[in-house]
Amino acid sequence: MPIPELKQRIMALINDHNQQVALLGSCSRIVAADVVTLQNRLRSVQSRGRKMSSRMICPLCDFTIFPEGHLGAAGSRSTCVFGCGHAYHDDCLRLKCQDSAGDAPAFIVHAVERSRRMGKNVPMVWCVECQSARGEGK
Repeated sequence: MPIPELKQRIMALINDHNQQVALLGSCSRIVAADVVTLQNRLRSVQSRGRKMSSRMICPLCDFTIFPEGHLGAAGSRSTCVFGCGHAYHDDCLRLKCQDSAGDAPAFIVHAVERSRRMGKNVPMVWCVECQSARGEGK
C-alpha cells in the first residue's frame, strides 16, 4: 500500500530537523557568549574593594573589629571579611568552627567535616550571618 506524498513528507521532516539543529547551534553560541559576559561581570564585582568602618562589630564576640587606635597596629586581631561585607575576627570564626559538637550552625559543622574528609586542616567557612538568614544556621 503506497503512502501518499511520502517523499515530500520525508523531505519536510529532514528540513525541520536541519532547522532545529541550526537553531540549537545558534542558541548554544548565544549561551556561551552570555556565560563569558557574566563571568567577567562577576569577577569585576568580586574584586572590588569593601568599605569597612572602624565601628564594625564582630557578631560572634560583640567586640569592635578594629579597636579604636589599633587600626593596622601589630597587636590588632586578624580579620576575615566576606564578599557580602560582613566581617569577623579570625579567632572567633575558628572557635565557631571548632565548636562542632555544641551550638555551631549546621553549615559550619558540615564544612569542618567535609574539609577533614578531604584531608584539609582549614575548612571553607561561609558568612555566619548570611547563612543564618537563609535558614541554614542552627
